[in-house]
Amino acid sequence: VAWPAGRSSSPPTWAATAPTSPGTIGGFAVVGGTGDYARLHGAGSLVGTSTGGGTGILDVYTGILMN
Repeated sequence: VAWPAGRSSSPPTWAATAPTSPGTIGGFAVVGGTGDYARLHGAGSLVGTSTGGGTGILDVYTGILMN
């Protein structure tokens, strides 16, 4: 996740399900933040696909975040 340049606060804390072979499925929820992200909240789902060769998983997050 890329955060806007010039922000003095840290990105929010969030949780997602654990990876499963050969990808990831599940949900996520924003559970906290600081500074500019202190009021950030929201949730959504994620679907991941193996990048092949056991080198990683590409996760796509879909949902709504509000601040």
